[in-house]
Amino acid sequence: MKKKTLVMFALTILSLASFIPAAQALALAGPWGPDRPTYTWESPAPHAVFNSMTNNPGLGDERNFVRIRKVGDPKYKDEVALEYGQKYEVYAYYHNNAEVNIGQTAIGIADNVRMSANFPGRIKAGERLAVNTIISARFSDKVAASVPREVWDGAYITADDDFYLRYVPGTAKINNAGELNGQNIGPDYLFSNEGALLGFNKFSGTLPGCNGYAGYVTYQFQVDKPSFEMSKKIRNSSGDLVDSIKAESGDIVEFVISYKNTGTMVQENVRVKDSLPKELEYINGTAVLRNNSDESGSIVNDDILGENGMNIGNYAGGNGWAELSYKVKVKGEQICGAKLTNLVTITTADGAKEDDAEVTVEGDCMPGELPETGPGEIALAVVAVLSVGIGGTYWYRSRKSLKRVSEHIEGK
Repeated sequence: MKKKTLVMFALTILSLASFIPAAQALALAGPWGPDRPTYTWESPAPHAVFNSMTNNPGLGDERNFVRIRKVGDPKYKDEVALEYGQKYEVYAYYHNNAEVNIGQTAIGIADNVRMSANFPGRIKAGERLAVNTIISARFSDKVAASVPREVWDGAYITADDDFYLRYVPGTAKINNAGELNGQNIGPDYLFSNEGALLGFNKFSGTLPGCNGYAGYVTYQFQVDKPSFEMSKKIRNSSGDLVDSIKAESGDIVEFVISYKNTGTMVQENVRVKDSLPKELEYINGTAVLRNNSDESGSIVNDDILGENGMNIGNYAGGNGWAELSYKVKVKGEQICGAKLTNLVTITTADGAKEDDAEVTVEGDCMPGELPETGPGEIALAVVAVLSVGIGGTYWYRSRKSLKRVSEHIEGK
């Protein structure tokens, strides 16, 4: 072996640790392919071929070249269980296995070397999905057609809940012993079908054979879960928000709807729809919306009662919030003790939730349906019921109610 070759070999042995994951060699696991001839660290390939050594000192079987870890963990693995809100880093190793003596000859050089990566945008509870990487290249015609020009591998992810996965911007990087070390790789290229060009000193797509030109690409994705909280309340006379109040006919009641994005994803076009009972009358022009961008609040349209409700905008995950308040009037003559339930629904692209608040009508109210008898009989019945065991104060109130009932029945 020539002196230059010995120097290159020594340098690549010293630098190899920079291009293998912080983990022990892992056993070969799917989803890798295709089946292909294999080589060893001691007996490299006599031509260009990628990731076909079975005893890489740090990586183990190079056919298993994709690993994954939770950011912050020391070791890469073949499989991880995803956790909500966490970030994960994918590692993809590449190595032209041509032996050093022919690594820079036509038969040992790989051209148009590209890496294409992908991960699922969503995973459901109980699923086990793959995070995949494909390495493709163009070889000299002197390399047999049976030598694969494309190899692939993946690592597995599992989940115990429904999650969304999103790429963390700026995290796709190439690592090698050349001038490209630490450079960003555009995600539009890396996550495309064609893939991103690799290289040594520049993204030329050219990689000679030899360990010194090996490297790896890493990128991160975050585990997201859409979620939000909402409530429907009533503002009482003290300014407190409560679930129910008592009111009399003609009273003005203020409802307050609260929304908070408690997930890690943006929720767009959040809609609020109210279903008022017929005994409550919405007061136009009283709707006020407060949120992150307008904490003091502004008057908004009255679409809350419309078929599709009111679009209150987009809200960032974790801190997006909104509060919508508006007023209604308890209509004229109500049935005493009636419980009026007001239901509101908030709808997002990730689902809907609803809540209600209750108004109990009290005071001098119109009674329910009475027997079809004359005014006198009804008056006597009412007096009889109200006067049993009741003192003078209650008697006056009953007489007042009796007069109103009589006038209603007689059409006065």
